[in-house]
Order: sequence, then structure tokens, then C-alpha cells
Amino acid sequence: MHQPGPEEVFVVSGVFNDGIRDYPAGSFVHAPAGSSHVPQSAQGCTLFLFYPEG
Repeated sequence: MHQPGPEEVFVVSGVFNDGIRDYPAGSFVHAPAGSSHVPQSAQGCTLFLFYPEG
């Protein structure tokens, strides 16, 4: 669970999966505070993670 704030993810390369759907390179994912996910990647990926309030 994301506390105290949100998590923001930019997929630099590869494919990121949040446990529900795939996000290819160039995708931006916002996970609001209090949310949770299961980060994974079948083929590998490079991410830029930002915790604006964390």
C-alpha cells in the first residue's frame, strides 16, 4: 500500500505489469495514496519511480 502519498511510474523500456495490465515503454502510471499493486515484468523493464509526497 502506498503511504503517505502516491507513486508515479514512467516506463523507460520493456513492459511493466501492475498485476492487472501491461504498460509498454513510454507509459505513465499513477498509483494514488492508499492503493496497492503487484509490480512485475515477464521480460524485464526499466522504470523511473517518483514518490512526490513519500
